[in-house]
Amino acid sequence: MIEMLERILDNLKWGETVLVEHSTYTPTSKLFHLTLNWAKERGYLILIDDILDTLNVYKQHMKIAGLETKVLDESKVIKIRGIQKTGNIVGYISRSDIPVLNKRYQEIFENYFSRERVINCVLGYEKLLITSGSKEEVLHNLINQVMPFIGFEKRIAFYYIPTNVLEKAFPEALPLIESVSTTIIKLDKAGKNILFSIVKSIDNELDGIEIRI
Repeated sequence: MIEMLERILDNLKWGETVLVEHSTYTPTSKLFHLTLNWAKERGYLILIDDILDTLNVYKQHMKIAGLETKVLDESKVIKIRGIQKTGNIVGYISRSDIPVLNKRYQEIFENYFSRERVINCVLGYEKLLITSGSKEEVLHNLINQVMPFIGFEKRIAFYYIPTNVLEKAFPEALPLIESVSTTIIKLDKAGKNILFSIVKSIDNELDGIEIRI
């Protein structure tokens, strides 16, 4: 199973934006842990966008599940608001107004990550959208935070989104994220297992794959 998931990750293309859809009752720490270790083994730089302390929640879930968390401590982190100091924080953004946030993020990313291949895991993005003041701000964030990196050939991004939270708060946002994502992975509960499904992919060989984790 692990080897199959690693082969799937190997087949992703540089420049992709991967949306990992899950519900709040579907554990995601195992896939997150596997993705980080896959990136580390292949010598890729790991960047985690930690929005409102979501990374610390993942770390505690990993600890409770008996998963090694050293890879988190070694990973570079751009922290957007919050107070928990998890990972190797290389930039902190305290402002939540979208134009300032996006400008500061671009500055940090270009300073640290524009020259190396980077696996970028984004945690808590739904919180950023939910705390936006209007639908216009949500659209502005998607246009300026997500879309500029699509096709950037030194980055593969993974956005972990609890869909039931986002659909309740901003039902229009999820279809917009789905439309710009090149690959969509869906995680569903299947008894005691998790059903890993690729429901959208630019690669025909990946599209439609299902695995029980």
